[in-house]
Amino acid sequence: MIEIRKYEKNDEQESMAIWNAVVATNTHALHLYERLGFTQLGVIPQGFRMKDGHYEDIIPHYIELN
Repeated sequence: MIEIRKYEKNDEQESMAIWNAVVATNTHALHLYERLGFTQLGVIPQGFRMKDGHYEDIIPHYIELN
């Protein structure tokens, strides 16, 4: 799920960012987000349940729009 958030950077400036999480085994998506300039925020162990019931790690990403 992609989420766009507006937030205050400081008292006078607002910014917007796009947030998304990518399954760690999805190397094509990880490379795409890297090429687009997204920042990885870490790893959430077993954060996504796959269709067959097993869990995979997810890697949240964000990029500021302003």
